[in-house]
Amino acid sequence: INTVFLSSWLDEKKISDIDLIWIDAQGMELKIFKSLGDRIKNIKCIFTEVSLKEFYEGSSSYDEVKKYLKNYGFKLVADDLSNGQLMGNAFFVWDH
Repeated sequence: INTVFLSSWLDEKKISDIDLIWIDAQGMELKIFKSLGDRIKNIKCIFTEVSLKEFYEGSSSYDEVKKYLKNYGFKLVADDLSNGQLMGNAFFVWDH
């Protein structure tokens, strides 16, 4: 499978602003967000898979994802982790 960094793909397609990005990458979501660097500020909304436990080797926890996104001005709007679920999805918006 050929892979490409999201930031490289955005450059190639000449995309500067993103209204919504949906990331489900088997625990590697935070690595994808970090690979964007400051370009993450050009995203308005993020819908992403999150996990309260390490299901995949090297995956990031929900708390790590929340903390990272908060540092870039994102606010958690909702998640579907209820009734003891350990994996689900979360929706963040850039809170400017």
